Amino acid sequence: MKRQKKNPPPPHFFLLDIIESNYFGANSFDYVISSGVFNAKIESKSMIEHIKEYITKMFEISKKGVSVDFMTEYVDFKNEIAHHTSPEWAFSFAKTLSKRVCLRHDYFPFEFCLYIYKNDSFTKNTIFTEVD
Repeated sequence: MKRQKKNPPPPHFFLLDIIESNYFGANSFDYVISSGVFNAKIESKSMIEHIKEYITKMFEISKKGVSVDFMTEYVDFKNEIAHHTSPEWAFSFAKTLSKRVCLRHDYFPFEFCLYIYKNDSFTKNTIFTEVD
């Protein structure tokens, strides 16, 4: 007997500012992913404060974690309208949100990605209780 495949639910897309909108509550999504969002400079406010505000909100509305990519400071050329983030700063900030953080700086020479996981509890043997 052939097994029938279940149809996945249709995707839902939203276009809104997660800071300005109260549409999403805590733990609304399994993962919240941001790609290329922090690559352009914002002249009206501090980029560091802007990044902290958005990642904090992303972490709040996620159940399992956050993934964010950045352009790194470790490049040969910087465009004046681009923002290049310090991987060390990003890692330090992420550690204020969770004990379980991964920084990958090995897939492109001009980018890095930060993974921040919600479940950061661990056993007495210092092994995280859940690995996604």
